Amino acid sequence: LIACLSLVGLLTACAGVPDADTRSARAENLAQKAAMKRQDYTRGGLQIASWQRWSGNPEAPAPDKLLTIYIEGDGHAYSARQRPSIDPTPLDPVALRFALRDDSDNVMYLGRPCQYMNCENVGAQTDYWTDRRFSPKVIATYNEILDHLRYTYKVNRFKLVGYSGGG
Repeated sequence: LIACLSLVGLLTACAGVPDADTRSARAENLAQKAAMKRQDYTRGGLQIASWQRWSGNPEAPAPDKLLTIYIEGDGHAYSARQRPSIDPTPLDPVALRFALRDDSDNVMYLGRPCQYMNCENVGAQTDYWTDRRFSPKVIATYNEILDHLRYTYKVNRFKLVGYSGGG
């Protein structure tokens, strides 16, 4: 009886988790309502999704140009204890919700590796949303994105806001 109840509980819990496409569509709808546009980055072999909102021409230099960047937490990194999920897209994109409420001129949201993406060769990347989420490769990927933003959009300053594992 206990084994049967445990199985029913497990199946009920699994049935309540929306699939990755549904989670991605939900985030896309939230971002679009706030006039944030999707821009994805591939750096160092890792794929990072972003949504961004710029005031005026984003490529125009401006004195003291500030970009506020919100970095998502670990998301749905594990589907069960000690079992990585096949897609780390968050069930609730908390950092995106923070970014949507920010009324700064230039705001960006960055997901974590493979969130909101159909990553190729996912099995090789699960370490980057579990055990190696703070590895030099992951940190270097974000640094490359910041360098790209600095040079392409003439950003002078960054304000980084991390949620949970994104901090």
